[in-house]
Amino acid sequence: MARTSYVYAVINMLDGSMYIGWTIDPKGRWYHHRYRAKANWAGHLYSAMRHHGSDNFVFEVWETWPSEADARDAEIWFIAYLRARGVRLYNLTDGGEGATGRVVSEITRRRISEKAIGRPASEELREKRRVNATGRTHTDEERRKISTGQRGRVSVWKGKELPSEHRERIRQGALKRWARTRSGNGSAPLA
Repeated sequence: MARTSYVYAVINMLDGSMYIGWTIDPKGRWYHHRYRAKANWAGHLYSAMRHHGSDNFVFEVWETWPSEADARDAEIWFIAYLRARGVRLYNLTDGGEGATGRVVSEITRRRISEKAIGRPASEELREKRRVNATGRTHTDEERRKISTGQRGRVSVWKGKELPSEHRERIRQGALKRWARTRSGNGSAPLA
C-alpha cells in the first residue's frame, strides 16, 4: 500500500548548510532529529545541531509524494542537484535508503576487515548465504575473475595426506551418490 511521503530539508539558518531526507511523518521526523542531536548521536547533522544549537535549524517540507519510492527518488535527485550547485550538505550518502554513495576511508576499511577476521559466521548468516547461493551459476566473467584470483595459490593440503577417516567419508559419500544415480533416484553423475 502506497503511503503519502514527504521530502524535507533541515536548514542551518546561520550558514545555509542543509540535510535532505524523506519521511512519512514530518512532525515525528523533526522531533527525532532534535532528540538525536540532544542525545549525542553521531552524524554531521547532529554534531552541527549541538554546536550551533537546535534553535538555529528549521525543518521545511519541500515536496509531497504519493509513495515512499517516489519520495526516495526525489531525495536522491535533490541531493545530487544541490551538491552539483555547491550547497554544503550534512548528508553522508547519495540518499534513498542505506549507505549508497558513502565513501569509507582506507583506515576504516582496514579496521572493519581486521575485526571480521576469525569471527565465525552465525548459523543464521550461513543459512542466508546458502539460500542465496542455491541454484546460482557464475557468469563467464565471474569465472575468469575467480580463476585469475586462484592462480599461484597453493592448497593447504599440498604435500600432505588427508586423514584416513576423512578419506573414508569422502569415499562413502561418492559411493552413495553413485548408487543413487544408478537407481535413478538422484542427480546426474558428476563429470
